Amino acid sequence: MRGIRENISRKKIVIMIVLVIICFLLVVGKNSNQKAVEGIVEFSGEGKYWEAIYIFNSDRYEETHTNYFKLVSKQKTLIPKNNINIKIISTDGIITGNLGDMDVSEKINDDGFQEILFLVGTVNQTTFLGDKYKLHIEFQNKVDTINLKYEQSK
Repeated sequence: MRGIRENISRKKIVIMIVLVIICFLLVVGKNSNQKAVEGIVEFSGEGKYWEAIYIFNSDRYEETHTNYFKLVSKQKTLIPKNNINIKIISTDGIITGNLGDMDVSEKINDDGFQEILFLVGTVNQTTFLGDKYKLHIEFQNKVDTINLKYEQSK
């Protein structure tokens, strides 16, 4: 009877060790694919009314904990920045605001479309190439949702 109990206990211990090793390998494997961004990387996406780019600069972030988003309108109508509300959703949180309250630069590009560059604080604690962002833009009773991701140059 004693031998059977010891055999069952050993099996339980071996199974637990195997499960711990599998979990460890899964965690290490997932994190090994994630490399923190160095240099300048752009996460881009396109919606119905806007194109958007999140310009992550690791050096700038180290110095100021800020980076830029760039919006380019697909319409030739000028939209006042006070009429544009944004919500940025990342894995680490949500940033919301009105562009009229932010550090913004605006221009009309060579093609005649409005470009808006605005400064944001920390979007993610650490930025990885695999990160994805969702940007909601509300303006003039319209809503645009843009999914931004890194796309390697071709």
